[in-house]
Amino acid sequence: MVAVNRRYISWVGWVFYAASFAMIAGNGIFGFAFADWALTIPWAGIGGIFYDGTFQRLAMLIAGWINPVFLTAVAIKLRGRHNGWFAALRIAVVFMIPSCWVVARHIGFFFREGFYAWVLGMLLVLFSDNIAAIRIRQPLHETPNLPQSH
Repeated sequence: MVAVNRRYISWVGWVFYAASFAMIAGNGIFGFAFADWALTIPWAGIGGIFYDGTFQRLAMLIAGWINPVFLTAVAIKLRGRHNGWFAALRIAVVFMIPSCWVVARHIGFFFREGFYAWVLGMLLVLFSDNIAAIRIRQPLHETPNLPQSH
């Protein structure tokens, strides 16, 4: 059986998550700029790129709140209490991610490695316990019986 340490999975997730902000998220925009943009644009009070639709503005609002909800979930988990809240918030993060797709479709944004590293990092951190609980059976390495030459 192969077992992977939960902390190792979590640290790999944090590396992906942190690195994603320095990577191109799409269309030449760095992850940190997209995160800032997604968090501030819905509150700007100007029509901007979302003057034509409430649905798109709501999607941008949800996309902007993914990082704060993720960090809140992790903070709750690290405190070791309120596991119900942690479970609810990590599922909320998973369900919030598609809002990024709505925004991207609306503005013609094409995701690149930064976006995928961001998502993978969050999922590894949030589900490290579950991933570590998976046990993988190693195949038996039997040597075949070969005829012996004399």
